[in-house]
Amino acid sequence: LAATLQVLPLGVFGDAHPNERSREPYRRCFAWFTVKLLADWAGQPLPAKLPEHPYPAPAYDALLACWRNPDPEALVEVLLAVCDWHTHECMYSRSDKGSKDVDFGLDPYMGWPLEVHMVYRLREDLGLPNPSSLDHPLMETGLAPYLPPWPVPEDALLAQVTAKALREFPALGGLL
Repeated sequence: LAATLQVLPLGVFGDAHPNERSREPYRRCFAWFTVKLLADWAGQPLPAKLPEHPYPAPAYDALLACWRNPDPEALVEVLLAVCDWHTHECMYSRSDKGSKDVDFGLDPYMGWPLEVHMVYRLREDLGLPNPSSLDHPLMETGLAPYLPPWPVPEDALLAQVTAKALREFPALGGLL
């Protein structure tokens, strides 16, 4: 996260689209939201000078402003707006850009309310309750149920590789 925050002022989320016919920047609203949410959760300040994002996402901004509200029901309307944004960002035909660039163009992400699950998990980490339910079609997909965290399985080989990496590169200790 710290490395990502360091490169944000360089415009990493505003790169030109790789499609040579299109000079439009990537949308990447979800990426901006994710970095800002994780920075807030971790207590890491954002860089003082960030490039302006070419595509505003008011639903994400509203969620960032209130995601720590101790009253879970105060988040319901904002989370529903985020669900609307998510479904809009899955539809190439709805894109207002010539490149038809959308945030959730890959099939696995179209029906997965990533933003809602991220906020729920981080609120749980902070000891905050989550809304009891959200009445939205996105919350009725096969990927919508919010599940308890799965334990990370222990793997002896991975533990050996990690230990060796830490011996050879002690600076990794703060990242793992």
